[in-house]
Amino acid sequence: MKRGSDAMHYSLAEFAYILFFLSVWAALLVYGRYQAVAVQYQNAREEISLLTEEVNYLNEVLAEKENAVVPCWRRPDKAIPEVAGVIAIHSSTIYTLTRNPGDDRDAFAAPPETRDTILKTRTAAFFKEELAYAREKNCYIRVRIENHTNDFSLYKGMAQVLAGLGIVVVNE
Repeated sequence: MKRGSDAMHYSLAEFAYILFFLSVWAALLVYGRYQAVAVQYQNAREEISLLTEEVNYLNEVLAEKENAVVPCWRRPDKAIPEVAGVIAIHSSTIYTLTRNPGDDRDAFAAPPETRDTILKTRTAAFFKEELAYAREKNCYIRVRIENHTNDFSLYKGMAQVLAGLGIVVVNE
């Protein structure tokens, strides 16, 4: 009987050995599947992030089109740069207009009593081509104001002049 018992123990040992290797193989298979799912999950999160950015951009474009207001620099022909120019306020009477890109510059003085009229006239003349393009394509141009003074009212007055011309002030 001892022989049968030894044979049975030997068979059980072989069976346990086979089960051990099967369980190791199954564990490796499960781990490999886990790694594949983890990679798919990471890829899905990255894709969701990219799609979220795209949806946000498209929502912005849709909102602009809904109000029929589109910045000229977003038009496909890219004829107008993102910032069409810079208006520098050097003092209460001295101003400089600069076109972006380029070296076109217009420096002038505007006395306080006729400042708004002069600013409106000079700015409209300086950005004449950009404003004509904006009217034709139903878009708007953007201009940055640099206030080199400590007087915020000069900046505010210039922003009102630009708004009257249909130009948007860039806040950077």
